[in-house]
Amino acid sequence: MIFASRDECEGSQVDHEEREHICGRPLGLCFDEITGNLYIADAYMGLLVVGPEGGLATKVATQAQGISFGFTNSLDIDERNGIVYFSDSSSRFQRRWGGNGLAVRLNGDGDVLEALEDESRNGWKAAWHLCDPDAEKVFKALRTSGVKLAVVSNFDTRLRPLLRALNCDHWFDAVAVSAEVEAEKPNPTIFLKACELLGVKPEDAVHVGDDRRNDIWGARDAGCDAWLWGSDVQSFKEVAQRIGAQV
Repeated sequence: MIFASRDECEGSQVDHEEREHICGRPLGLCFDEITGNLYIADAYMGLLVVGPEGGLATKVATQAQGISFGFTNSLDIDERNGIVYFSDSSSRFQRRWGGNGLAVRLNGDGDVLEALEDESRNGWKAAWHLCDPDAEKVFKALRTSGVKLAVVSNFDTRLRPLLRALNCDHWFDAVAVSAEVEAEKPNPTIFLKACELLGVKPEDAVHVGDDRRNDIWGARDAGCDAWLWGSDVQSFKEVAQRIGAQV
């Protein structure tokens, strides 16, 4: 993604990590099917857009109501009301240290009309729910049996507040999220980080996930066992039974 004609940002010899504060680092992309605009949440450049005709990205906003954005990342659009949701990390820290959910309302030209209040900013959480009604009972049984549990997820800084909103954050001993670890599944790094946080060896851990490449191959490359959700196991209860926990 090119944000300006900067020769120092192009080519295989450029240290992109070293120059990302100059060249930009897009961490969220979302296409508006109604307007044809592609919105970009860039860690350093703020909220940008590429019009339906293509071309260079232009800045939509770097602040709202006098509040500057920090490290913007992630992105979602509610096309019914023009609300763009994204996450924003503190400008004092690197992006891996977390952030806050933000939202702005755009007009038909893509201009920022307002920054929304906290309740509206967090409205995206309502789209999430627990898929297994026995989940809480199973996770409590696993913890009672002495099993250490971690979330390993390709997600952004909203994961922790999302787990709190679902009232399940206390089920887990650790959370390894790609936005903080700076490595995504199937990279073994994120699985090894989860093991480090739990204080266990990879060969003593099993990862359960629904993506054969990201979850199964990635976990096994890290030295963990891995079970494919929907094939090897069908429910959390079955996971517990395979581990040997009484539910």
